[in-house]
Amino acid sequence: RLVRDAKLFQSECERAQAEALKYFGNGTVFAERYIDCPRHVEVQVFGDGQGVAYHLGTRDCSTQRRHQKLVEEAPAPFLSEAIRDRLHSAAVALAERVRYEGAGTVEFLVHGEEIFFLEMNTRIQVEHPVTEEIYGIDLVEWQFRVAAGERLDRELFTKAPCGHAIEFRIYAEDPKRKFSPALGTLTLFSVPNDPFLREEGWVESGTTVTPYYDAMLTKLIVRGRTRDEALRESRRILKLCRFEGVQTTLPFHLWLLHESSFSTCPFEIGFLDHHFVGEALKNVSLYERIDPEHLSAKGSGHVPLEFIRVEDSSGAQQVIRIVHRRDGLFEGRIEEGARQGTALISQTKAGVLEALQSSSTLG
Repeated sequence: RLVRDAKLFQSECERAQAEALKYFGNGTVFAERYIDCPRHVEVQVFGDGQGVAYHLGTRDCSTQRRHQKLVEEAPAPFLSEAIRDRLHSAAVALAERVRYEGAGTVEFLVHGEEIFFLEMNTRIQVEHPVTEEIYGIDLVEWQFRVAAGERLDRELFTKAPCGHAIEFRIYAEDPKRKFSPALGTLTLFSVPNDPFLREEGWVESGTTVTPYYDAMLTKLIVRGRTRDEALRESRRILKLCRFEGVQTTLPFHLWLLHESSFSTCPFEIGFLDHHFVGEALKNVSLYERIDPEHLSAKGSGHVPLEFIRVEDSSGAQQVIRIVHRRDGLFEGRIEEGARQGTALISQTKAGVLEALQSSSTLG
């Protein structure tokens, strides 16, 4: 129960006590300060189990829906050095006090120049790749090394970070419908082979997405020498990704990358509640790729296609039927003439194919 007016605290507390007593037989009430729109910032730590621990910088995890993370980046941007140092010191002190062993994450809420301990996750986090990218350390490998009795390499764990990394969680969810679950078969799953990209996922073209498992399909980790470069590369790379057949959060991420308030100023866990509303919900559709396999032809139109020209030695014209394939390419099938066969069409120009099949007369 949230109480914003101190004058109402007594009455609201009594109501909460009455409800607790009625439903649970215990009227005990816990009261704590409410932090309005804080940032979610965490610190990666690694301990040797003997009282020595190191930090591997911060991660910002404030971009969330239903208090679950969508985007993480390292190091956390828009933090003063004083706050960053306090976060590092508090996380290391906690890990050393309990003689923590292995990789762990100490999570905080940051509000202005104040920090509040949230919890510690005593495991590898989903977002650990962004830390690995800027520190050049394989955290999973070091989990095994420490478990085998190896001592931590102080020089390795105290070096300065290099660059910036951002992780985008791709969920089978519909951003326009409050990130509701999406099901179906991925007719096409394509991620570019790019030096700025690291991809960790479990799906491929043809994978069926069911309601029985977690909705996360893959993680796209993009790095750059600076945050600005990481954002630029993210815009470029995510535009090249193609996930068809199932609604995903990819269009949301592309919208986010073009949202100036995300790129240029501090954000907090209420970011989506404040910015991903109204026109933004409509604008996210601009970043959706249209899946031709799920279109129905309405009316007529002209779409220019690039294709391999089919030559007939006799000089006769051939009629080509254009068919969209499951792997995202188009196939030109010779339907008439002396020869029968197919010609692979490598790509189409930007645009929407109104019908799945069409015919042309080519010379």
